[in-house]
Amino acid sequence: MKKKILLLVFTLLSTMTASAYDAQINGIYYNLDEYAKTATVVSGNTKYTGSVTIPATVTLSNVTYSVTSIGYYAFENCPDLTSVTIGNSVTEIGAMAFYGCSSLNSITIPNSVISIGMYAFYGTAWYNNKPDGLVYAGLVAYKYKGTMPENTFITIKEGTLGIAEYAFESCSGLTWVSIPISVTEISSSAFEGCRSLTSLTIPSNVTSIGSRAFQGCSSLTSITIPNSVTSIGFYAFYGCSGLASIEIPNNLASIGYSAFYGTAWYNNQPDGLIYIGKVLYEYKGTMPFNTSITIEEGTLGIAGCAFSGRISLKSVTIPNSVTSIGESAFNGTGLTSIIIPNSVTSIGQLTFFNCPDLTSIVVSNGNTTYDSRNNCNAIIKTATNTLVMGCKDTTIPNSVTSIGNAFYGCSGLTSIEIPNSVTSIGSSAFTDCSRLSRVYCYAENVPTTSSSAFQGVTLNSATLYVLDSSKDDYSASAPWSSFGTIESLKANATLGTNGFTTFAYPYPLDLSNAKLPTGVKAYKASSISGTTVYFTEFDQTVPANTGILLEGPASETVGILVAASGTDVASNEFRVNETGETFAAEPGYTYYALIKNSDPLTFGTFAPASVAMPSNKAYLMVAGGSNSARSMRTVFGSSITGLNETKSALDTTVKNGAYLEKGRIVIYKAGNKFNATGAQIK
Repeated sequence: MKKKILLLVFTLLSTMTASAYDAQINGIYYNLDEYAKTATVVSGNTKYTGSVTIPATVTLSNVTYSVTSIGYYAFENCPDLTSVTIGNSVTEIGAMAFYGCSSLNSITIPNSVISIGMYAFYGTAWYNNKPDGLVYAGLVAYKYKGTMPENTFITIKEGTLGIAEYAFESCSGLTWVSIPISVTEISSSAFEGCRSLTSLTIPSNVTSIGSRAFQGCSSLTSITIPNSVTSIGFYAFYGCSGLASIEIPNNLASIGYSAFYGTAWYNNQPDGLIYIGKVLYEYKGTMPFNTSITIEEGTLGIAGCAFSGRISLKSVTIPNSVTSIGESAFNGTGLTSIIIPNSVTSIGQLTFFNCPDLTSIVVSNGNTTYDSRNNCNAIIKTATNTLVMGCKDTTIPNSVTSIGNAFYGCSGLTSIEIPNSVTSIGSSAFTDCSRLSRVYCYAENVPTTSSSAFQGVTLNSATLYVLDSSKDDYSASAPWSSFGTIESLKANATLGTNGFTTFAYPYPLDLSNAKLPTGVKAYKASSISGTTVYFTEFDQTVPANTGILLEGPASETVGILVAASGTDVASNEFRVNETGETFAAEPGYTYYALIKNSDPLTFGTFAPASVAMPSNKAYLMVAGGSNSARSMRTVFGSSITGLNETKSALDTTVKNGAYLEKGRIVIYKAGNKFNATGAQIK
């Protein structure tokens, strides 16, 4: 049942990928990857006819994309297609790509192709005209055609780069095969059901062994996998009942679920945690109630389904050595929370699916907590190929450039923040997110996506928040234009009782006077001298996480427009603790925070190692001095001139005199303040 469910998920995703396209260029339909600048040929609205040439590159809106793959079902059942020439940038031909193209008798396949999916050329005139035996497609061993005699020995020819999906499927007569060193990939189900295959040498250039590659090869007794192999797919050696000896390289980090289930090697393992090389493969046997597990230091990966269904598993400690967590690794467990170390670079699908007690997932490389209730299986791909997951009210890390069909069916998702790094969104990214009502998109340029990306979302009652400068672009682009309300993104700053606050924001801010709310001013800390800090008003945009001082209506919350980019604030003395956590003090410095909205403003000392500075606040870091309690006096403008005496800053110890304060005359009499007309200033 588990296998059928996962295959159903794979089939569903494959079908969704094939059914939508981003662009039609010269009669061919493509999905475009804006980040990688690659293109995949996909099925379109019309059938292909005659001769078709797939180019090496395509250009759209002055952007050039390298055509690297032909997707699932791309040319399926095109009976009038007669010839195809494939450009030399294509490396992969998907399953069923030319299935049923009965008139297709000429196919030019470049040497760049190393991977071909199942039944890619089945039912074509090209394949039907091939003689029985091993058929090659370019430099790929594509398919053994016809009935294989008993006790067959096969030597794959030198120079072959890959072995296609199902190439030798159910070839029960195959007893021995020689694979040349040129082969780098053994695709899914390549030797599935070869029950007479007794021995096999995997060459030293192979990096991956696909799912079900040797499933059911019951006569295999031993296998040595070279150091080049970094991943083994699910069910790869499933049911190889004679396989008693397995040698695994230490750099192997990824093993799919049930890869060795049903082998003699697995059956001979004792109950408990099973490791294969440096991969935690599975927990075998009955797990005691309320189990806590600490994974061995040095472990590189957690295999797919390693703990699947173990409701007794309540906690797990993952060491910093782990780089990969496989599909469904913790599916159906009793985990309540989990910390994923910053060494992890990939997390498989359905990893935390159906974990009813799991309330938080902390990804330590982003200091971000993801609420994983509602049985979510969301996957996000980042620029560094990191996969993270999220479901309810999720903030996506700013390294993410492309969101696939990540939140499909996440009915618990009510709001989402899309960072400015995102350039493309999958065609079913938010499909059936029925409660989604707020989308905060910080991307200056409208991310490319399909009109179906928000299918099942009541957009006419939802609100889209975008950069003020980009509102017109979003309003003119589908599906964004379908949102009931499109508003400008704003950062909310709450002013103190005297109308001041220090402030910072993770995105650039527009602090130009024309864009600030009425009565609000922005200042930078232009310099510090002894116990005096000098503030200068400025009128510009600022970069993300820039410390500023805001002045405005006392105790009010004001909205500051978020900007696409900012200009450096020269000589700004404000520092910002971006993570909002405690941090170590640097020797020789004293740290000050705004602690009193008095006149003058008071910046008092604090100890960074013991006090958490919120991420939307700024502080002063002053060289020299001690950490004894004292205050930093404040000056607005370059100087203050006194009639009776000159002071470098306002000082409440001065009882008499006239001064310029923020450009206005202030008269002190017996400690009270009066303006030039004699009216008292409160």
